[in-house]
Amino acid sequence: MVGATPLAAYLLGKNMKNSYWHYFISLEKDFVESMQFVELDPANHLAFSISYAKMLFSACAETEVVLKGLCDRISPGGNPGNICQYRDTILQRYPAFHKIEIQIPRYQMTKKPWDSWSTRTNPAWWHAYTSVKHNRAASFASANQGNVIEALAALFAALLYYYQVEIDTGIFGPEPSVFDYPSMFPAHLVCQHKLQLPT
Repeated sequence: MVGATPLAAYLLGKNMKNSYWHYFISLEKDFVESMQFVELDPANHLAFSISYAKMLFSACAETEVVLKGLCDRISPGGNPGNICQYRDTILQRYPAFHKIEIQIPRYQMTKKPWDSWSTRTNPAWWHAYTSVKHNRAASFASANQGNVIEALAALFAALLYYYQVEIDTGIFGPEPSVFDYPSMFPAHLVCQHKLQLPT
């Protein structure tokens, strides 16, 4: 970084280290703001809008970035190029990846956003994303609350695997306000913990 003091460069590096996490927190905040107008509820899952389209695009594009990063950690230099190749690489290392359950405690919801990977097929929310991206006129209704919440849960799940080592240090944050994973933030209850992810 040209002209940066050592302290500024250090702080920038420290903040950028967990940049995927902070991006997710920002996306989650956008979703929380949308709930002022459309409550998170199965009755509203088919509600669609430009705002949901933006959230769906952002969450899915970021999920792809995180999956690619996770694949690089699993198999450096493997260079997978699409979600099917990400799926194959990740399931080879984490065969139970699809079993992860993300909780939304405030609404008594549980999501298994990667469940379809158990049959080596891609999730419905991913198909919704590609449909809206490539044929918006015909598929715009797929830019809905239900697909957005699934995509955000999927991103959160991928981040738990990506940042597992960092989370296990017990010094990681900020905590999400909507999404939860039971063994993620128990540091206030016990001195040492490990993130218990399906492997």
